Amino acid sequence: MVVKKIMFFVISAVLCFGLVSCGGSEDGQKNETEYGGETSVDTAVETVVGTGEETVAETEKTPENNVIEHKIAVEDLRARIVDYMRSMSAVEWTPNETFSLNGDHNTWGVDLNFKKGQTYYGLPYTRAFSGLDDFTVHIENGVYKGPCGDYNTMPGNNCSSSCDLAWRRYLVSDTEATYTYVPGFGNKTISPVGDYTYPSGNRDTYKIIEQNDQQKLFESYALVQPADAIVKWSDARSAGHARMVAENAVVVRNAAGKINAGRSYIVVIEQTNKLTTVDGKQSTWLVDKKYTFTELMNDGYIPVTPKALAEETELKITYTDPNTADNIVTSLSGTLELSTSVKTVNMTVSDENGNVVKEYAIEVEPGTTKINLRKYTFNLDIGKLPEGKYNYKLEANTPASGTIELLVLDFEK
Repeated sequence: MVVKKIMFFVISAVLCFGLVSCGGSEDGQKNETEYGGETSVDTAVETVVGTGEETVAETEKTPENNVIEHKIAVEDLRARIVDYMRSMSAVEWTPNETFSLNGDHNTWGVDLNFKKGQTYYGLPYTRAFSGLDDFTVHIENGVYKGPCGDYNTMPGNNCSSSCDLAWRRYLVSDTEATYTYVPGFGNKTISPVGDYTYPSGNRDTYKIIEQNDQQKLFESYALVQPADAIVKWSDARSAGHARMVAENAVVVRNAAGKINAGRSYIVVIEQTNKLTTVDGKQSTWLVDKKYTFTELMNDGYIPVTPKALAEETELKITYTDPNTADNIVTSLSGTLELSTSVKTVNMTVSDENGNVVKEYAIEVEPGTTKINLRKYTFNLDIGKLPEGKYNYKLEANTPASGTIELLVLDFEK
């Protein structure tokens, strides 16, 4: 085989980002949450999701360790996460049939009724863990065509899964049920916002509040940024709730510098288990809803964020032991390590005239941190190509930065 060219590309910059937590049930279901009945929304719910476009700069492979790193510049990641949450809350739809969504969870329940011909806003409250595209694919000319009525499977989400979906759109996260967001319970991807103390192994946020001075909690609330989360979980009720922070906290202090908890507040976006009518629009979502620090503390909420956001860790894709023109025909090689969400990894082989002769796309499961490319050798099956000159391209499709070229090389067979 003859090496013609090897090109590696990198996306680089400083990363700032923010995150939110999600809810769940005692039995570990991703989508069980509790909602306590607020009835007003302060502002409208229209938004535009960020494009994710970034610049690409050429870089060289590091021969000493055979590793290529692709750093993703996402300085507006916090805003993008919140924008995606807004987009899920804003989608307009009309069901083509009347249906109900029902679920009994002992200490709380779901009893939602949707009428044919009535316009609603936002994905419905269900346990299906569905994002925006999973829902809108069933809408034609504003009419939702189904499936309808099954609380467990109808496309939609709830308080916890809506936050989790917004996070996972950009970050690698292993959070699931609401209580997995509680610092100290064992989740390695979540950090507290602020320096409140929390006991190891505990998931009950009310116990955390009991063990902390009020001003310490208020100072923690004061630090929240967009895409952080405020979360509660009660072991006594086996229920909880999660809200995504939409803006920096508004903090009011007295002359002595102490926080006035009754006047300080956090603005959130949240998916709820009840229909509310605001300005004539019916939705299960509350958008830009304000809660004072006093309300949050009394109701058991603590602020949290993903560690990646707290530590301002760079999002990146690391490609170890990449293919060369000498071994590409025999086998795919190398491992991708991910600290950003990747939707697909695309492999394409073109002939010398630019015609695609082989292609394969790896559908990447949410939360994936490693991909062994060797196992996909026979899915692409380069070895069966006739003799000739070819070009191989390896790309990652990421919500954070669009399509990234990981490897481009010419080879002969």
